[in-house]
Amino acid sequence: MRKLLATAIIIYLFGAVFYSSLFLFSANQSYLVQIAKIFIAAVHILILILPVYMIQSGFSLVRLLGHIVLFVAVLYALFLVGFVPYFGFVPELYSYGAKNAADLLEVSNHYFAQFFGWREVSLIASYAGLIIIARKGKLPLAGLSVLLLPAALFGASVFQFGVPVDSRSFGNLTVIRRFGPVAFSYVSLIGRLNADEGYLAEQTPFPGKLSELISDAPATGKLHISRVPIISHLVMVQIESFDPEVLDAELSGLAVMPFVSALKKNCLSYTNFLTTKAAGGSSDSEFSVTTGLVPSTRLPALMYVDFEGILTLYDRLAEVGVTSNFAHNNQSGFYGRHRAYLQLDTVTSKFESPADMMPEADFALASLSDSMSRGENVLHYYFNFASHGPYQGYTKQTGAKFGIKAIGDLWTDYRATMHEVDSMVSGMFNSVSDEFESGKLMFVLTADHPSGINQSAGGIDTARIPSLICHRDFQEQIIDTVYSAPDFHPTILEAFGIELENVPTVGQSMFRDEVNAVLLPSRNLVFNTANGGIELRQCGGSCDRHIAYTEQHLSTNLTVD
Repeated sequence: MRKLLATAIIIYLFGAVFYSSLFLFSANQSYLVQIAKIFIAAVHILILILPVYMIQSGFSLVRLLGHIVLFVAVLYALFLVGFVPYFGFVPELYSYGAKNAADLLEVSNHYFAQFFGWREVSLIASYAGLIIIARKGKLPLAGLSVLLLPAALFGASVFQFGVPVDSRSFGNLTVIRRFGPVAFSYVSLIGRLNADEGYLAEQTPFPGKLSELISDAPATGKLHISRVPIISHLVMVQIESFDPEVLDAELSGLAVMPFVSALKKNCLSYTNFLTTKAAGGSSDSEFSVTTGLVPSTRLPALMYVDFEGILTLYDRLAEVGVTSNFAHNNQSGFYGRHRAYLQLDTVTSKFESPADMMPEADFALASLSDSMSRGENVLHYYFNFASHGPYQGYTKQTGAKFGIKAIGDLWTDYRATMHEVDSMVSGMFNSVSDEFESGKLMFVLTADHPSGINQSAGGIDTARIPSLICHRDFQEQIIDTVYSAPDFHPTILEAFGIELENVPTVGQSMFRDEVNAVLLPSRNLVFNTANGGIELRQCGGSCDRHIAYTEQHLSTNLTVD
C-alpha cells in the first residue's frame, strides 16, 4: 500500500506542477482561490496511473506501450510548462506540423536556455520516480480505484459545462483546466479531422469592432492630438521581448535605452498597449497589423491564412500609391512568416539568408535604406530579433561598457541586450531624421510581446508592452486607453490619409480617444472602466465571432511553396 500511495502522490504532485503553469494568475480573483483551482485540476493527472500499471504488465508489447504513453505525457507536459507562461495559451496538437518544424528547431536552443527551471526539473524527477516504482514490484489492482477521482472531476465538469466538444468557446487553456489533457487531446484531434473543406470555421459575416462588446456608444471622433498629420513615410519597428520597465531602466548607473527615452518627447506613449500573441507566437502581431483582425488560438494565423479573402493593409496602401516593405533578419522567419509574405503581391519582404549573415544593426540599416529608395510613399515594417531570449548575444563592448565581465543574471543580460537594440533603433532613426524633421515621416516603436522577466504571475501585466507613435508635431503624451496590434491597422491607414469608414477591422485608430477593447487569446476582454481603471473579464461565447471570422480564412491544408 505504501508503494501505491507513493505512486499516487508522485503523479498528483506532477499534476500540481503541470497545472501551476496553466493557471495565469489574475488580479481580479483571490490568489487562494486560484491556488485551490490548481490543486483541484491536478486530480486529472491521476489518470497517468494507467501507464504505470501497463509498465508492470507481463506482456512486452503492453509494457512498451506503457513506457511510450508515460514518456509522451511527460514530454508534452515539459513543452507546455515552458510554452504557456510565455505565450499565454495552449496550442492545438496540430498547430506545429512539418511546415513549421524548421522554425521550432531554430528556436529550440533559446527555448531550453530561457525556460528550463524548477517545473521542468520537478517533472523529470517525477518521471524518474514513477519508472523506478513501476520496476520494483507490482502495485495492487485496488490501486486502479484512484481513477475514480479524475472520472468524478470530469463528470462534474461535464454536468456544469457540457461535454468538451461543445465547449470550444472556452478556449484550449480552459478545456485543459476543466476537462484534463486527455479530453483536450481528443477535442483537438476531432477538430482537426472535422475541419470543413480545409478551413477551421464556417463562413461568417464581419463581426464588427471589439469595442461593440462593451459599449454601444457611437464613436466620438475626438482626437488625442490636435490633428492627424498626413505623411508619406512610416517606419515601424517591432521589437522582440520589449518590456515597459526597460525604457527608463539603468545598468551600472547608465541608461539602458537613452535614445528611445529621449525620443519620447515627440511621441504618443501608450501605457496600456497589450499583446494578442496566440498560436502564431510573435508573428501574430504582424497578422493583426496586416489584416486588422484578432489572431487564431488554434493555428499560426500568418502561416495558414488564405489572403485571397482578405483586403490587407498593404493592398489598401497600394491603392493610394504607398510601397510596403517588410524585413526580418532571421532566414527562417519563424511561424511561417517567410512563407506567408510570398502570397502578398503588395508587400516586398526581405529576410537575411545564411550566406548574408551580418550584425542585425547593419541589416536593419541596409533594409531601411533599400525601402526608402523604392518610392515617394513608403511603409517600412521591420521586426527586430536580436533581443530574443536568452539575452546573451550582446557584444563584449557592451559588456565592458556596463562592467559585465561574464554572463550575468537574466535581468542584467536583458538590459545589456536592450541597450544594443536602442543603438539599432537610434541608427535607423538617424538615417531618416531629415524626413522626420520635415514632417513627412512617422516613426513607430512596438513589440510582439514582453520578456516575462519583470511581470507578476499573470493577468494584464503579462500582456502589456510599450508602444510609441512619434512625429515631429507630437509632444510627449501618455495615453492609457487600451489598444493592441489590430488597432495599428486603421492607425497606419489614417496616417496615410485613407478614410476608415468602410475598413473592416476589429480595431480602432490609436489617434482617436474612443471606447476600445482588447481580446486576449485566453478569451479575456480588457477595457477601460468609467472610473479610469482597467478591467479584465471572461467574454466566453460573445467573443467567438471575432475568432471564428479569422479562422474562416485559415486553411489546415494550405500549402505555400
